[in-house]
Amino acid sequence: MDKNGKILNDKESTTKRWLEHFTEVLNGENPSNPKSETEIKLPDEVGEIDTSEPGRAEVRKAIGHPKNAGKVPGIDNVQAELLTAGIDYAITKDKKIIDVMWREEKTPDKWRKGLIIKLPKKGNLEECKNWRGIYAAVSRQ
Repeated sequence: MDKNGKILNDKESTTKRWLEHFTEVLNGENPSNPKSETEIKLPDEVGEIDTSEPGRAEVRKAIGHPKNAGKVPGIDNVQAELLTAGIDYAITKDKKIIDVMWREEKTPDKWRKGLIIKLPKKGNLEECKNWRGIYAAVSRQ
């Protein structure tokens, strides 16, 4: 359904409407009264944060305990279990990418692509506001 309540029947206009909807939702305006750094209370137990370049052990730990194990792969079609099966190779390749990102302070352009899966909420499902967008994947290539 478009913003005026008109039912959209063709795939092209429906796709354009979803793009419009999620662009509005995800690129909303900044809060009118954002909190300053001095207003934000951090827990007392927060210690020093290590900002040094990640080492092989840290990369191994991240690959060895993937959050997405057993889930559908992302748009790169790489499953978490594939990385853990060849962990030494994955560490070497991922560490090279991480090192470049660390030095250049930017991520690869391909990583900026992702998928938004729409999940129904309650209400009239012909209205975009009754759907929730879930970020589903990012390309690792």
